[in-house]
Amino acid sequence: MRRLSDLVKGKSGVYINLHSKQAKVDFLKQAEIEGFRINGKLPTECECDNVMIVHDDYTIVRLASWGAVAPYPCSEIVDFEKYMRSDLDYHDEPIKP
Repeated sequence: MRRLSDLVKGKSGVYINLHSKQAKVDFLKQAEIEGFRINGKLPTECECDNVMIVHDDYTIVRLASWGAVAPYPCSEIVDFEKYMRSDLDYHDEPIKP
């Protein structure tokens, strides 16, 4: 099974795109299993946005919209559901200015 921690190894951060309500639930559960925190809290105790940023220091930042990406330069955009299903092409389209 794929892990979020493997996805961010050696990177400052990765945008995680969550396209459905179930993807958000699954993402928070997986993040908690792996020991990630959102503002010092367990992920399942927090709200989940459509876009989350996962960092290699096991922290997660909520990102309300793609319009707020400027302060968070990340190396890639990943579709969570595709990544966890092990699809070979799990990357989302690049951010359009």
